[in-house]
Amino acid sequence: MKIHIFPKSALRRIVCAILLASGFIASGASGVQAACESATTTVEMGGCLEKEYQRADADLNRVWKLVQKSIEASDYVPADQREIWKQVLLEGQRGWIKLKENDCLKAVPYEWYGGSGAGVAAMSCAVEMTEARTAALKARYGID
Repeated sequence: MKIHIFPKSALRRIVCAILLASGFIASGASGVQAACESATTTVEMGGCLEKEYQRADADLNRVWKLVQKSIEASDYVPADQREIWKQVLLEGQRGWIKLKENDCLKAVPYEWYGGSGAGVAAMSCAVEMTEARTAALKARYGID
């Protein structure tokens, strides 16, 4: 059996191509894919994903404020119960943040242990989870 060993630069290009082709970075977000298309190193891909994460996090924060307003406007629920609703939702959001941080930023890198793709994988996970949380809150509270 013959084993082929690729030079690091070739292997890096192969990994980047596979990640981009599989939608790993973009996860359906064509803006990210377009922005990261020219990235050829894990450093460039990481920088691109960091920007995308900041965008996704800002959108989540914007939606969170709208969710709070939606709860405040829910006059079918007594005012004291709306406060409890907001507090319970806040506790859930804090739990979700802990899940995202533990899963994406702490566990995912172990899946890539020793590999240069660990940071990219972690940031991609964080972007995906943030976008999914934003979409879920929008759907639940009727926010565009």
